[in-house]
Amino acid sequence: MAPNTESNQALEQTRNKLAAWRQRNKAPKPIPGEIWTAAVELSQQLGLGPVSRELGLDYGSLKRRAAEPARQPMQFFEFMAEPAVGLLESCVLQVQSDRCQANVQLHQVSPQALGAVLREVLY
Repeated sequence: MAPNTESNQALEQTRNKLAAWRQRNKAPKPIPGEIWTAAVELSQQLGLGPVSRELGLDYGSLKRRAAEPARQPMQFFEFMAEPAVGLLESCVLQVQSDRCQANVQLHQVSPQALGAVLREVLY
């Protein structure tokens, strides 16, 4: 498939973002997810080889990311709490992603506030 002008512009834009990020950050700091996402989308249009060469990304890493199923944001979650509960005495949230893990301990939190925290973390 021949690259179009829009794809070339997106490739140039991603190359510039990556170059700016590389100037500010040195290895072994991981490349941000938004840059990887853009690279994967470009590889679907332009091919893995050309995109990995143009952006200076490892071909194997780009190929693995392109093969991963797209993650869909959670659309719904239900928080079950006793209707009469005013404040939760203590609550521990354990959050884990591909890149990090965090434990958050909350004290004297309302179910509504806990729901707001969960929405921020999950979306």
